[in-house]
This record gives sequence, C-alpha cells and structure tokens, in this order.
Amino acid sequence: MLLWSNLQAALQACVKRRVPILLSRGLVRLVVVDSVAALFRCEFQSDETIERARHLLAFASSLEQLSRSFLAPVLCINQVTDIVGNSDPARCSYGLVDTKVLPALGMAWAHQVLVRLMLRRLAGRSETGDSSGDARKLEVVFAPHLPKAFCLCTVREEGVKGIPLPDPSPPQHLPLGVQ
Repeated sequence: MLLWSNLQAALQACVKRRVPILLSRGLVRLVVVDSVAALFRCEFQSDETIERARHLLAFASSLEQLSRSFLAPVLCINQVTDIVGNSDPARCSYGLVDTKVLPALGMAWAHQVLVRLMLRRLAGRSETGDSSGDARKLEVVFAPHLPKAFCLCTVREEGVKGIPLPDPSPPQHLPLGVQ
C-alpha cells in the first residue's frame, strides 16, 4: 500500500493517524519512508535550522513510537548527501571507509537512527547486463546489536536477491599422507 505526501505536515499527520490504522489491522507490516529529506529541505530555509530540527525530532519520535507500538520495522531511504571536493575525511566518512557522505538532514536526523545501512551499486558487476541487475553492496554501518558486515545483492522488479560471496579462504592443502 502506498501513501504519498509532498508536505511535511501532511506526512506527519499520515504517520500519526493513517499508518497506525493500517498497522493495527495487519494491512501493513513494514513502514518505508522514502526521501523525507526532500520535504524537510524544501519547506525550511537555511536560517530555520532549529525549527527544522524540532520538526525532524517530532517526526522521528512518531516513527519510533509506531515501531515500538506495533513491532513494525521502519525503514527510511536515501538520507545521505555526497560530498564533492576536498573535505575533511573525518567529518565525511559517516562510518564508511572511502566514502564521503553526510546525513542529508544534518546531525539531528543522523542521531535518530538505531541501525544505519548503506546500499551502494557496485561498478562493473552485473548479472544480466542491464542496470536493474547491477550488483549492490548492503553494508551494516552502525548498529549497536550487530557486527559490521555486508552482503551482495541485486534489486529487481521481483524483489531483492542475494548474491553468494566468493569463498575468501584459499584451498587448504593437507600434508602428504593425511587424508
């Protein structure tokens, strides 16, 4: 089921009123928020950072309450911004080596997440030859209860499919006479 809003206030109302009804009726088991950054960036000017942070924290609190009340995961997508040029690597790594990204909505939003995952398209790895079959790397960047790990996958119309990782260990050679 898809609910759409192009206004931050309407999205907040949807999360507080409509989504709980869908969750309580069992019609929805996963809440996905795609590109919330676009709403908060458009509706607030650069001199309104405190007001934006206040609304972001209220929104994040609503999402967390939904997740706890209905035991439903909440996934927020596309919430980082690439850094171009020479920037301080310590400020830009966001927990990833060789990656320069920052939270699209600043540190107020970045500190609201429990688990931070990064999904990146891998250059030069495609199973089918078209871009929809490009291999991607899903990486655990931050999670207090999970080790840093990754897996490879493809994202297609029919869903996400894992790609087996090559065995990293070299073949073991047994000493002569041992079988």
